Amino acid sequence: MSNELVLAAQPNSEIILNGVDHTNELTRVAVTAYLDDLPSANSKSRMEYVLSNVARRFDWNDPFTFPWHKLTYLTINKFKNHLFTLSSMTQSKESVEESNMLQSLAPNTSNLYLAAIKGVLSHCFRLQLIDAHTYMLIKEVKPVKGTRAPAGRELTPQEIELLVEQAARFPPFRAARDAALVLLMTDLGLRREESVGLSMASFNKYERTMRILGKGNKERVLELSPRALAALHKYLALRGDQPGPLFYRTNRNNQVHPKSLPLGVSGVRNALEHLQAIAGTQKFSPHDLRRTFATNLLNAGVDILIVQRLLGHSDLRTTQRYDKRDEQKMRDALRKLHI
Repeated sequence: MSNELVLAAQPNSEIILNGVDHTNELTRVAVTAYLDDLPSANSKSRMEYVLSNVARRFDWNDPFTFPWHKLTYLTINKFKNHLFTLSSMTQSKESVEESNMLQSLAPNTSNLYLAAIKGVLSHCFRLQLIDAHTYMLIKEVKPVKGTRAPAGRELTPQEIELLVEQAARFPPFRAARDAALVLLMTDLGLRREESVGLSMASFNKYERTMRILGKGNKERVLELSPRALAALHKYLALRGDQPGPLFYRTNRNNQVHPKSLPLGVSGVRNALEHLQAIAGTQKFSPHDLRRTFATNLLNAGVDILIVQRLLGHSDLRTTQRYDKRDEQKMRDALRKLHI
């Protein structure tokens, strides 16, 4: 733990009822309530990981018992500065995994940590673990400024075709499922969580559309491209039209799981990584298929507000991160300079 990161003793920060200290119990309630407010299981898992990292910076193992109510404006500001400078500090082997996350997108990641802390403390305030003055000061902690070049990449049309071709190496069910998965994620701009959340009820075969439930419980209905529709029909011919998840998990023999279990988010990543390995393409993440969808639309001249709706973004600034047309113009300008 950094010597700067210490918890302050807060006056009247314990809740005593009938001679029993309920502070730890209410702290657990505050953390649980914050996580329960998050829109998806993936968000909950990620933010619990973030809260665990925060607690560990104070030599505390369990975020549910960490005394969040003892954090002050000054302590959180010091913690913010600690996050900002962490990438230049010497890390122990035990902290490498943690620091990798903090270094990946420094300002955004630091602000994610601040948002998590403030989120828990908002519930601490509601539970009367901190007073109004303390909470008001905590809300005044400013975010970290700065940007980083967006991670990830777009896949070329040739790479997408190659992935679909290589899926045919698997037994028929796995081959059809993975080809449909690649094309639906690419041509509909699906997040991993959205792809595994699809069910047979999501597909309207008459209108050739897919109903997608995204972040924040926001729903959008998108029309399938001809190639995605063809791949989906080929997969459904093997899957059948019985109700349930659209994409089934496979067993070790690459056949449909006997219990008809749904494909999970880790299963999506594993399937795509396997296809990438046998296709020999440059590595990519599942989200890069969504990035490819957005980039193709923007390069085709589609209005960015329409792209925002197609992606299901609440904030236009999120969509703008996918827009790399200015980067291409800069590359073209540099090439002219060196001619």
